[in-house]
Amino acid sequence: MEQWHISLDTKEAAAFAALGCTIKIVSSAHQRTSTREVRFHISPTTTPPQWHVGKIRKAVRDKSLFTIHPSHPYLTIQRAFHARECILDMQNQGKKFALLPVSGAPGIWQLHRGDTGLPGTRPGDAVVRTQDLKMAAALVTVGFPLLTITGGGRQHEYTRAAYQVPATAFDAARLIADWRADASAMPFELPFVQAATGLLFREQLRTAVSQAIDTILISKPRTTSHAAIRADAAPQAWDKVAAFFNGTK
Repeated sequence: MEQWHISLDTKEAAAFAALGCTIKIVSSAHQRTSTREVRFHISPTTTPPQWHVGKIRKAVRDKSLFTIHPSHPYLTIQRAFHARECILDMQNQGKKFALLPVSGAPGIWQLHRGDTGLPGTRPGDAVVRTQDLKMAAALVTVGFPLLTITGGGRQHEYTRAAYQVPATAFDAARLIADWRADASAMPFELPFVQAATGLLFREQLRTAVSQAIDTILISKPRTTSHAAIRADAAPQAWDKVAAFFNGTK
């Protein structure tokens, strides 16, 4: 039986979760150093078994996935994560980016550092506004230019063109409305759905990590003796660990 894959990267785990993998969160902390580590255990294949995790990870590491299959859903999801980070950089640091098409991946776009900045809006422009950063990043990934960012603190509004450049059959308002009405009814083959699903799983994994119960790693100084115990273990379990280290058991 093939072993599960281990990752320390929330974005990698979220991308595979979006593709249909099962993710187990293992959180541990060292008692003496207070160092916390979160590991994501990723099932070897998706459900249904359409993608093989090991093959995708290898193709990402050796860069072959970018040339052989540049429109692979895994890469689309990672570009959505990148778009989210770029939007935050625009919002918080005033950085400038240019939205460019991804070579060999029709309908998929990526933000690159540039000097164009946000173009703003003009009277009569067809625009769509959202306060949802996930929607903003997903729409950028499929070619809807971001025009303005307004607001401050935790309340920002993202204004974008209502139609893709170049124009296609999709419009931003309809995609957002369909996603909010019933995301599960939208075909995963749509790059927008891939991007939005990955962003959603990223958010859910981060929430799950914040609520995860740590496994406390306890080591005896200057020895190789160690023990692992859940942070919410019963007092009797902690007593057994203490007895072990004190040599009474």
